[in-house]
Amino acid sequence: MGKDLKKDSSLTIRIECKTKENLKEIASKKGLTMSELINQCLTELVENEKFKEQYKDQLENRTKDFEEKLKKLKKKFICKN
Repeated sequence: MGKDLKKDSSLTIRIECKTKENLKEIASKKGLTMSELINQCLTELVENEKFKEQYKDQLENRTKDFEEKLKKLKKKFICKN
């Protein structure tokens, strides 16, 4: 991860045995502990969700603008034919 984070909390979860084995294998290939791997994945998930929330309005407006421009283009195309 590149950063030393203070480990001041723990989380106990139940997962399927096969998933645990797969996670162990992935962690080993990446040179991480299981805790480091899972912490990295969860941190990325949280950051992605925060990003989506932060730019939600902009993304919605962009989609609406795109749809309006598409409608105008369709109208122009239909009128020319």
